[in-house]
Amino acid sequence: MGQEPEERHDALETFVVSVAEQLKARTPKERVVDALVADGLDRSQALSLVEQVHGLLLKARSRAAVRHLRRGLLLLLGGGAVTLLTWSLAGPGGTYVLAWGALVAGALYLGYGLYLQLTSQARSKRVLAWAVASLVACAALATASVLAYRQTVGRPSPELPPDSAVQWTRDVSRGPDQRSATFSGEVRNLDDRWSITEVYVEVAVVDVRGQQLAILDRIAVTPPRLGPGQTGTYDATRQLPAATDQLRARLAWRWSLQ
Repeated sequence: MGQEPEERHDALETFVVSVAEQLKARTPKERVVDALVADGLDRSQALSLVEQVHGLLLKARSRAAVRHLRRGLLLLLGGGAVTLLTWSLAGPGGTYVLAWGALVAGALYLGYGLYLQLTSQARSKRVLAWAVASLVACAALATASVLAYRQTVGRPSPELPPDSAVQWTRDVSRGPDQRSATFSGEVRNLDDRWSITEVYVEVAVVDVRGQQLAILDRIAVTPPRLGPGQTGTYDATRQLPAATDQLRARLAWRWSLQ
């Protein structure tokens, strides 16, 4: 008796899966055909089945190449845009993890997509268009990066204002028991272009021999960022060590153009 339709379908599916696995393992098609003939399949049928499965694998590989090329192109463009924007604002000296990560991931996607396309032996205009667009984007991004880098490196860094552009007052009053002290005052930014950030007053403890014992505290100025012409204040009470004879205070800050 002949095979039932369901049994024939199961046998064909088994053949297809076996052929696909062997072709993915880069087994020569002749050997795959010989194996199918040995399993009882007619040679012409075996050859037709191998060619059909091989064609399907090539199409799947081509579609995967398009996906990788598309992702790589988008990641390259996104990461490149962020990198160039950051370079134009702050210069190329910083570390921009997300931007550089996107560039590296985009390059990997593009490389793998091109590898899939070159090894698929398929002649897809769609894949070719994505490959050309990716190469053009890479060339444009590389050119823009070089120009931006040269512009930011060649641009002279702005000169910092003198320390006299920051004025501050300090008032130190000790408690009745001499074991505490209150520090207060104002900080004013006199420059008309630069801001000052991370502003604080550092208080040090000095003993009777004039030796600095330790940094007592760093008192923050409110607000922590003072724009051109702005004034901030500080006010804090701290406990003093028993060996305290004098107190020294200094103002610390950083200049910023942003």
